[in-house]
Amino acid sequence: MVASLLGGLAPAAAQAPVLTLPALIQQTLAGSAPAVQARAAREGGYWAYRAYQAGYRPQLALQGVVPSFNRAIIPVVQPDGTTAFQSVRYN
Repeated sequence: MVASLLGGLAPAAAQAPVLTLPALIQQTLAGSAPAVQARAAREGGYWAYRAYQAGYRPQLALQGVVPSFNRAIIPVVQPDGTTAFQSVRYN
């Protein structure tokens, strides 16, 4: 019944894409381990060169003392036995 409704054709999603031999070779070579390794080496070389160039650019160095700041929340037992939490800051 279903085959007669579809005209005997398989759904379009089930059909494999048509690849030509040059396209298949290109796809295989692009995903091969040596190709991936070569791309990674080229990218690593690029970033190494960028790091080398950065050594010749102006640089900014800052010095200073960071103020001490401490904040804590401590439990305080109330006279009725309950616990209240108080924020404590040490500047």
